[in-house]
Amino acid sequence: MHCRAAGAHQVTAAGETITAGAGDVMVYPAGVTHAEQTDPQDPVETMFCAFLAPGLRGRRVQRVHDHDGRLRQMIRWLQVDQGEVHAIAREAFQQLFGALLAEFTRPNRQAVPPLTEALRRYVQPRLATTLRVTALATHAGLSRYHYIRRYRQQTGSTPMTEVRRLRLENARDLLVGTALPIKEIARRCGLGTVQSFSRLFARHQGQAPAAFRRARQG
Repeated sequence: MHCRAAGAHQVTAAGETITAGAGDVMVYPAGVTHAEQTDPQDPVETMFCAFLAPGLRGRRVQRVHDHDGRLRQMIRWLQVDQGEVHAIAREAFQQLFGALLAEFTRPNRQAVPPLTEALRRYVQPRLATTLRVTALATHAGLSRYHYIRRYRQQTGSTPMTEVRRLRLENARDLLVGTALPIKEIARRCGLGTVQSFSRLFARHQGQAPAAFRRARQG
């Protein structure tokens, strides 16, 4: 299982190509060869764990998007606790791993509207750039009006709301998973100045970026 903390790349396996970005969690079946392509200008950062789980048998790479960060947090806990050897710790480790698999396979994680899926593939490698609805509509092969209308029908929201969520999600991952300066995180995520990034982040997360990072890095 790979959890992307930052960056984006393409994975080709069994004739299928998947673009994975920050916040994507992927399971590679044992014995299935795959090729990965990355952009050297946008390094990929991942958390990785290997395991045996008969319930996840198959020949396809499976991917879900970790909207709320629960999968990433559980993987972090597993990595921290893996050195514990006493019986209580082992039991807790197994329970946490079971919860991780249950969360990964939760049915409603798989139900991503087609326009949202296409938007994520287009936006993830471009978070540092200026993104406008017109470009998203063109990529989807629709006029601006019909794109916004259809997107709202499928999701109940707007394309730019999802873009903002992806920017903030990526920023959250970089704050916790890297030592990058806040100014650089704001730039990589297309969130403007440190001041504008801090205001937006605090409004959605309840903490300024620096406080959020301190609270989660101990």
